[in-house]
Amino acid sequence: MITCFRFISLQLASGLLPGVCELQQMTLKIEQSRRGTLTVLKLIGQIASGDLAELKLQMEEAGPEMQFDLDDVTLVDVGVIRFLTECGDSGVEFLNCPLYIREWIKRQKEKK
Repeated sequence: MITCFRFISLQLASGLLPGVCELQQMTLKIEQSRRGTLTVLKLIGQIASGDLAELKLQMEEAGPEMQFDLDDVTLVDVGVIRFLTECGDSGVEFLNCPLYIREWIKRQKEKK
């Protein structure tokens, strides 16, 4: 199994000491693991619409056989729900999807 980590939306405070940066906030962490031809993208933390470009890039790199593990997602916005709805409609599987996300996706589909 190959695992890589990618962090998105990091805010760094520098200037405290020369050459030292302190991590202040991380909104989204993506862990990618492969099992044969299947890729699982584990999303951790908060996902905002501004993170979708990077998430789409990760999906392209993952290939056609991929799943999202949403167990550790803490907060999403409506743009992310729309994106996840489209992903689900195109066959992407969701592992460990929190109930509030599943319900929101269901309501988004009913609006269509």
